[in-house]
Amino acid sequence: GFMLLALIAIDGYRLWRAQQVNAAIADGSILNSKETRAPEALFAQAFLHAQKGHHDEAIALYKRVESSSSKSLQLASKYNRGNRYLTQAMELDDEATKQLGLPLVEMAKDTYRSVLRAEPSAWDAKYNLERALRLVPDPDDSDDEDLPPPQQSERALTTMRGFTLGL
Repeated sequence: GFMLLALIAIDGYRLWRAQQVNAAIADGSILNSKETRAPEALFAQAFLHAQKGHHDEAIALYKRVESSSSKSLQLASKYNRGNRYLTQAMELDDEATKQLGLPLVEMAKDTYRSVLRAEPSAWDAKYNLERALRLVPDPDDSDDEDLPPPQQSERALTTMRGFTLGL
């Protein structure tokens, strides 16, 4: 009976503590508390800023989280930072301001590529990279107009040793 009561008390304390942290995240006071050092708390705060449309604050917090020791938290933070860049660029609606969004799309593409280098199976990052590439395609590395036409070359079958055409 005593052991069960102790376990209930421990679970109750953990629930109470989680509710305190969640309330501090919701009202923004987490940044002024000792919980600021917890990358999970910063990530949650960044997510809250992102949902409110405070892109710059969210990006700054995501960058802080990227220095954490948790690989999964680093990747999630990079992915979300790329989402903030892409969302900012997509919110620009008239032609004059769309030009200002080009660097944001490029930063989003770089961020998604960084996530994919670390985790090639990150399908969300692949999808969002494709969306960013549709907005602003990468320039081709080589212009076909500047290259000379290819020279005529021999066919591979006629140059292989030991191969006959059946004559």
